[in-house]
Amino acid sequence: MLVDDTNYNQNALFTSVQIKDDQQSIEMTKYLIDVGKCDPKKLDSLNQSCLFYVARDGINELAKLFIKHGCKANQVDSYG
Repeated sequence: MLVDDTNYNQNALFTSVQIKDDQQSIEMTKYLIDVGKCDPKKLDSLNQSCLFYVARDGINELAKLFIKHGCKANQVDSYG
């Protein structure tokens, strides 16, 4: 649900984690998971999850949220 095949096969969560205000990003991400039923384990066309992006950007609270919802911390992407 809420997947954009034209944008690297990403769902709406990939957009919500890019919100610059961390609190707004967290609230929107929780909403999309709980109400929008977006899959937090979804991998994009590079085989990267939202966890990859929030860990890269140092957003610890979102990283914990994605791990809680089943994202693999050791997911290997297309680059190995």
